[in-house]
Amino acid sequence: MAAAADRRYLRRMAELDQTGSDAFRWLDSHMVESADAPDQAHDWVFMLRPADWLLLEAVWPDRSSEWREACAYLIEGPVGPSQRLLRIALADPEDAVATQAAASICHQLLDNPDEVTFDASIAPRLRELRARDPGLGMEAVDEVLRRYGGADS
Repeated sequence: MAAAADRRYLRRMAELDQTGSDAFRWLDSHMVESADAPDQAHDWVFMLRPADWLLLEAVWPDRSSEWREACAYLIEGPVGPSQRLLRIALADPEDAVATQAAASICHQLLDNPDEVTFDASIAPRLRELRARDPGLGMEAVDEVLRRYGGADS
């Protein structure tokens, strides 16, 4: 029920301002290639307005998996505004997108403990993604699971 209300709200916000700010438009157009050289994109991420974050959520289902994966990487910086979108990314059916979201969420938890707290409800998803991706780049996920008791449960 709440998810349907959220989607209606996002659609309404997107209808009000479908183009977003300059920051939104730049990121939307350059998301994928920015993952390889993220400095400029990170600057734009910090310029996103509250309505832009809602617009990112609204366009999420219509973007490619490469775009969504890059987005989950690039938006890690601003902890507060990125939380909802990273949770959406964590639930993404594409493993690469969800794995990047897991890494971003865990980096936020480790780097900003005063701004974000561990939500035990994500531990099963973190463990699932970690088991599927035993490669490099999951150190933050391992550390979060170790610190918050979710490693073996």
